[in-house]
Amino acid sequence: MKRLTTTLFLLLGLAVSNCDQLGLNGLNPFEKEKKENDALALAFLALTGGAAPTKENFLKTYANIAEKNYSDAYTAAVSFQTKVNAFVANPTQTGLNELRIEWRKARVSYLQTEIFRFSNGPVDNKEVVFETISGESKEIEPLVNAWPLDESYNDYLVTNGIVSKAALLPANEQEEATADEPTEAAKHVSVGWHAIEYTLWGKDNATSNAVAAGQRPLADFVSNANFANRKTYLKSSTDLLVDHITILKKQWSSTDSNSYYYKFTKDADGKSLDSVLRGIAKFAYGEWGGERMSGAASGSQEEEHSCFSDNTKNDFYYDATGFENIFTGTYNGSSVSPGIGLGSILTSEEKTTTLKNISNAKLFCLNEFDEDPSLNQTCANGTISYRFDQVIVASAVGTTQHTIFTGTIQTSVKAIGKTIQAAAKRFGTTIEDSGLNL
Repeated sequence: MKRLTTTLFLLLGLAVSNCDQLGLNGLNPFEKEKKENDALALAFLALTGGAAPTKENFLKTYANIAEKNYSDAYTAAVSFQTKVNAFVANPTQTGLNELRIEWRKARVSYLQTEIFRFSNGPVDNKEVVFETISGESKEIEPLVNAWPLDESYNDYLVTNGIVSKAALLPANEQEEATADEPTEAAKHVSVGWHAIEYTLWGKDNATSNAVAAGQRPLADFVSNANFANRKTYLKSSTDLLVDHITILKKQWSSTDSNSYYYKFTKDADGKSLDSVLRGIAKFAYGEWGGERMSGAASGSQEEEHSCFSDNTKNDFYYDATGFENIFTGTYNGSSVSPGIGLGSILTSEEKTTTLKNISNAKLFCLNEFDEDPSLNQTCANGTISYRFDQVIVASAVGTTQHTIFTGTIQTSVKAIGKTIQAAAKRFGTTIEDSGLNL
């Protein structure tokens, strides 16, 4: 637990530094819990700068965080694009390593935006906005972060020169295989973060004793078969990624009166909060704690969210950070005006429970920067410190690391979804169990 520790509980610590100051000594458990919850409420009040914990202020904060988060995701994607252009012009091993590091860094801000999914917003609702570059109506999210992908299909695209921006869009998630295409019933993902990830790292062929991510050689961009097509593919898919994140950034702009930001905060139909709660509950229970974590826990490396780069621990950690942003009403550790987070409109019990679950959801040690080990964290006890490959293999079942992942982290993430489901009832929203699953 990092940011929560340094914000909420540090704030709490400023007000009351020990049990004596809290007046907890001598109280029964129920009185003690009430005192602790009251102190926690004071800490939240300090974060909000005194703004009233109303639905309207929460929606404003949610929209402000989305605006800042997508703006940062755009900036990071453009920085990555700049390095891609330099690499394509002059491929070197140093350049390839820098690209891989930049891809990991760019993922940090985008992953935090995933908490805005399933909320009837721009990222996955074609009625709000859709991709127009191809002339078709395409939902944005599958063009940005679709997974898992069929690697043989991406190889097919490169081999056959289907690598321009105009060609890659209609090639995304084709359902019908032609005689010349792979027939494997996996997703045909031609664009987005994971298509680029496969281009940079290649397939991770490691065994259960894996100690490294994919090892695509520089020669694939310099001299091996189809190297020119692969470079074009890398540039085209990166340009499209920037195009699509730009669309999302514009929709959450507070300076554009035609943006989704204004429709959301105006809340003319009274459904904005309903959409937010449904989205968080479904993302936490069905996607983040469901499909992604259940797949990874199955023991198959192919089910890892970022299986080529072994970036999956980072993925999960920053998904948790995205929810933490919304819960605390902060972003990058700072209050976002007016600073009313979701936690401010929940009950004390819901707040306490969810804070614990956020802390558990972040029990990952981010130490798989193969390209630059100096970026790796020092691992604390009780965190997932092993390589994620080794944590999820069948032989790891029953080990402490596997138990932390499935017994503490995944359980806590799914509990976040259930807590939001229960809390939604007080706001007049019924989320059926079917609404939690994908």
